[in-house]
Amino acid sequence: MTRNYVGGAESRADGYAMPAGAVLTGLCPVVALTAEYDDLRVSAEHFTAALAVAGVDVRQVLLPGMLHGFLNLPATIGPVDRALALMSEVVAS
Repeated sequence: MTRNYVGGAESRADGYAMPAGAVLTGLCPVVALTAEYDDLRVSAEHFTAALAVAGVDVRQVLLPGMLHGFLNLPATIGPVDRALALMSEVVAS
């Protein structure tokens, strides 16, 4: 899966291509949206914890009842609407 999304060995060596292995101190504030039923949620929780330990201003928002790829769902679904509103706030600020 990594090879499909990140590329060859050179790309994988870049710490920011796989940020769990990168130097995290000094990064800008982060808002992480996670879906309750996403198989990747646990790794996102570990990553946001690592960001917090590194002193990054991080906020994790869990979207109840959602699966991976929830942003592809209609915005009329409550958690999707809330996620889009939060993303809009972050971009505006």
